[in-house]
Amino acid sequence: MKEDIKVLILEDNTADADLVIRHLKKSGMSFVSKIVESKKLFEESLDAFLPDIILSDFSLPSFDAASAFKIIKDRNLAIPFIIVSGTIGEENAVMLIKEGVTDYVSKNNFSSLFQKISRALKEAEELIE
Repeated sequence: MKEDIKVLILEDNTADADLVIRHLKKSGMSFVSKIVESKKLFEESLDAFLPDIILSDFSLPSFDAASAFKIIKDRNLAIPFIIVSGTIGEENAVMLIKEGVTDYVSKNNFSSLFQKISRALKEAEELIE
């Protein structure tokens, strides 16, 4: 895994975003992160920040994970996309994964987040090769 992974966090709740960042630091992952909460900032960050992975809340007041993922697909970007949510529900998670979302992590259980990020980045690397 490369040094300083660029993690784009799509999240409107500062406490939840901080929790994700704290959890990644605790796992020993070397990363830089950017937190956005609107479609405009999300699209700008895809161009300027060039993330290696996207962690997205399922629903935000003005935007949602499905719309964000559609932007990734429409732009033909091979960026792993993991939904981090407490409200998605299994049915929505399965539907989005069938559409190509990389994975899903519940906000109630961050224990698998680092493994899922590692696996997603490894798979993305293999696709590029």
